[in-house]
Amino acid sequence: MTLNVESLRFAYKENTVLHDVSFSTGDAGITAVLGPNGSGKTTLLRCINRILKPQGGRVLLDDKPVDKLTGKEIAKSIAYVAQKTYSGNISVFDAILLGRIPHISANVSDNDMAVTNDVIERLDMVSLSLRMLNELSGGELQKVSIARALVQQTSLILLDEPTAALDLKNQIDILKLLGEITEKNQIKVLLSIHDLNTAFRYADQFIFLKNGKVVGFSDRWGITAGMIENVYNVSVDLRWFDDIPVITPAN
Repeated sequence: MTLNVESLRFAYKENTVLHDVSFSTGDAGITAVLGPNGSGKTTLLRCINRILKPQGGRVLLDDKPVDKLTGKEIAKSIAYVAQKTYSGNISVFDAILLGRIPHISANVSDNDMAVTNDVIERLDMVSLSLRMLNELSGGELQKVSIARALVQQTSLILLDEPTAALDLKNQIDILKLLGEITEKNQIKVLLSIHDLNTAFRYADQFIFLKNGKVVGFSDRWGITAGMIENVYNVSVDLRWFDDIPVITPAN
């Protein structure tokens, strides 16, 4: 599945957030959307799956315009995990099972149950499965949201700062699992993230946004200190460790 974004423009009233954003990703792997606060990362993700309707440009999945798809077709193609998670009077298992809704025609099937149980096991959430959402911590709720996106079994997963509420172990587990799934199932993950060193370790491609514009697009070998300094307006040192760039503040 290839994702093509062409000249995407979006504004909240008089405030233009995205200025002719264009990029094309590969068939699979993880692409990290990087940039300072207010650069348009969240708005970009919401425009891609039509939560927000852009004022210009288009989004293509395998050359199919997303704006021509029905809501159910979008739900079968794109999963989305927002920054904020919401609790409620529902069990963890049932909340994750809701991700299967686009695939359920009448009743929940044995396959729906199997897919849900498999994701719960892979995310080490068996002990949480019967607990209620309103009993969970912020990090646990975030894992539920990610699990629900995974059981949706789409060709594209959008995640808005998925590791922000997670401890170090859970960050590593989630990003490793996303990497395994993209490779095994040939799907695409597009995620926004603030931790540059974590992004450089686990992502395959990087989109740099600044003031709503794409100012850089590369794999990890194209990362330079000058690029980081231009995007974030800070001086940094870049060193390489096991073929992975590592950024530290200069001075």
